[in-house]
Amino acid sequence: MALADILARVRSQVAGAAGVSAAQCHLGIRWADDEATFRALFRDAGNSRLHGWMVTRRSTDEEIGGLRNLTRRHHRIEVVGLYSVDDSGAGTTMPSESEFTTVVEAVMTALRTDITLNGTAENSGPPDLLAFEHRVVRGVLCHYATIELEATERTTYA
Repeated sequence: MALADILARVRSQVAGAAGVSAAQCHLGIRWADDEATFRALFRDAGNSRLHGWMVTRRSTDEEIGGLRNLTRRHHRIEVVGLYSVDDSGAGTTMPSESEFTTVVEAVMTALRTDITLNGTAENSGPPDLLAFEHRVVRGVLCHYATIELEATERTTYA
């Protein structure tokens, strides 16, 4: 078990959730100096809107785990999603908010389906939705979600 394996597995779960494109799901917080590169990272090929997911470590705490050389590392994994706002002005609902809510729920469900993250962690979850809000990203108003998941890695002193 290693942090890199845990992050890769979480990314795989997010990328496999309904409504998420694997091509727009990244390890690490992505950014670009120019508009074309940024849009290439996050443009949904199906509708040309911004839609992306990023997986990174937020923090890690360690504790001694009973045995003299056993350590448990508790990684807090952050999953960030963004989806450009589409408010067509028709009716009383914002279509993009409903769509993004559905995708966020699919991501959270995917993160609950594998407690050991395919053997890369001793334990994980459940996911917490820390933020569901609007933010301006590179001049585009976006729905923005932050999901946090704790994954425990079991390791030993050298």
